[in-house]
Amino acid sequence: MLKTPPKRAGRDPILNVLTSLSHGKTYDGLDEGYASLSHWNPEFEYSFDKSFEPIDFMKPEYAVEGRTCEWTGEQMFLSDYGVIDTIEQFDEMFGEALRNDERTFFVTFVEIARKDQPASGGWRYHKWGPYFGTQNPKHEYIYHDTHIDRVFTFSIHLIEAEQVTA
Repeated sequence: MLKTPPKRAGRDPILNVLTSLSHGKTYDGLDEGYASLSHWNPEFEYSFDKSFEPIDFMKPEYAVEGRTCEWTGEQMFLSDYGVIDTIEQFDEMFGEALRNDERTFFVTFVEIARKDQPASGGWRYHKWGPYFGTQNPKHEYIYHDTHIDRVFTFSIHLIEAEQVTA
């Protein structure tokens, strides 16, 4: 199931400064269990215990239709982190399976906008997990993929049922 843990009561002042410097846009009004952040540390804003154990998604309901792993040629499955074109695309691909799972998940998204990237260096796809989108990146850095305006990184957090809102 997808659930959103409660927000932390007070926000860290250092996080306020760091996120104010971020170019990342956040999106309100997402479905239960989804959050859009401008950083990769959800535990600073939400009250839950972050587990660093990998999550097992090697089940038929998490198979990515028509996609195979580029290294092994085997069926591609959802990963606990990765890159997607849009939050809606993620929900269409995996939302139903996550909602129907007996485990409790919280998914966070961070937007990566090409316009905010430097010409040299910057954000690279392969460091953020498998790419599940359809925009067909051709370069290592998003800055050089002029046909792509933005992507989102996602992280799936396995949380205890008692850590979620009522």
